Amino acid sequence: MLEYSDKVIDIREQYPLLPLDDTLLIAKELGLKHPIDPKTKEPIVMTTDFLVTMNNGTANMHVARTLKYKDELMTERTLEKFEIERVYWEKREIDWGIVTEGEVSKVMATNIAFVHSYIRLNDIEGFDQLTSVEIDEMVVYFVQRLMAEDQSVKQIARIYERDFGMPSGSGLALFKHLIITKTIKIDLLSKLNVEDIVQVKSIQQDFSEKVRAL
Repeated sequence: MLEYSDKVIDIREQYPLLPLDDTLLIAKELGLKHPIDPKTKEPIVMTTDFLVTMNNGTANMHVARTLKYKDELMTERTLEKFEIERVYWEKREIDWGIVTEGEVSKVMATNIAFVHSYIRLNDIEGFDQLTSVEIDEMVVYFVQRLMAEDQSVKQIARIYERDFGMPSGSGLALFKHLIITKTIKIDLLSKLNVEDIVQVKSIQQDFSEKVRAL
């Protein structure tokens, strides 16, 4: 979901809290046990789930976020680890916080998971040999049909594949690409179903004039 935010510039997952000596010192100062490898009993490098670089409108900033289920927050050991993590980021003047499942729209998360892996069209069969001009032409064609709001996504995908001689499945791949790259914006708080007609709320400026010209 972070990748879909307009404010997000970069996301680093499982960010290591280095150097290890820093978290060891923090744990010692807090009187807490530092996480160790259960086999070797040696201290391990702690991680934060996400280190996100964002633009707040005036400058870039970092925020650190850890994901946890609410039930997991009830254990004393988990809270101890979080305290080490919190102090680590506090010393670096970086905002740190915990995100639970209750703070994330499950429908939106499901929708983004559905389109997430289609951000790079060149990695998808059928698109790997196309030029950027050819892809732009396909995008304009597809968006124009979506804007008509008289056919389901699946119907549009099939017509697109027929008209451009593209392999089966490429139409839905293009649709998913349009969403994850924010070329089009739709309501992601409602369950996405390719059997339905989808209402496009807005179009990326680069393509809006081309679509209207059709």
